Amino acid sequence: MSRVCFVTLFDRNYMQQAAVLIQSLHDNYPSARGNIDFICLTDREDLSVIKTISSWVSAPNFNIKYREVVAPDSANIKSLGDSNWRTNISWYRLFLGSTLHDYDKVIFFDADMMAVSDLSYILDFPMYGKFLACVDASDDAAFRGMDDITTFHTGMFIADLNWWRESGVEEVFSLHMQTVPPSLYVEEELFNIYMRDVWYAIPFTFNFYYFYRDDDGDCIWDRSYLPFYLEKAIVIHFFGRAKPWNQLQVKGTRDTSKLGIKWRMYRDNLRIT
Repeated sequence: MSRVCFVTLFDRNYMQQAAVLIQSLHDNYPSARGNIDFICLTDREDLSVIKTISSWVSAPNFNIKYREVVAPDSANIKSLGDSNWRTNISWYRLFLGSTLHDYDKVIFFDADMMAVSDLSYILDFPMYGKFLACVDASDDAAFRGMDDITTFHTGMFIADLNWWRESGVEEVFSLHMQTVPPSLYVEEELFNIYMRDVWYAIPFTFNFYYFYRDDDGDCIWDRSYLPFYLEKAIVIHFFGRAKPWNQLQVKGTRDTSKLGIKWRMYRDNLRIT
């Protein structure tokens, strides 16, 4: 039988966000399927700290495990990101094939997401390609210099890990990063360059972030330019710099959206000691 796992990645700055993700996914996981492994990726420095998350959540159908990611020396990677809105280890997802060497298939979620509906459709979605992800409809594709092609967003994806290992794509990633200085969005860029031929587009509802923006370019969580899909969303992605947990800090205003309130209810119910 194919071994499938859920995966997220985060550092100590994103522990509450990751805990909300795990709890919300569990609350929408079809328990009749039995248990599934949930892998939390981090670095050695944070490994002992983030293990406390297991005590924060109530997730009996998830076998929560922790793994350290070590990038090849040739990758020439430095910590990238801003702890206020983007974990600085986002690039870890580039090495899932070798890190998850004992799994056949991965369903990956960014830590700034929240499940809101039954996950069965995601779990049962056919592997039409080796790498499944939503079409990128954000302005960030243009910012990354990829506005002339259809890009995909890697905040959530489903991947064939056997193909990943056999293709040698991680070596290609490492060589690229050895020769080209990595950018803040290095993982988005490399996936879009080197996974394009095996990519298949999945429904917007799997990684829903198609929100209207305010004058500052920040998302308005209760307003979508794809309103039908928002009603049918399975996993919400709090995409961008202003999020339900930092809007007051970032914008000086309180988030009063329904989705933001739901996220904070999850956070407030965590068993943080």
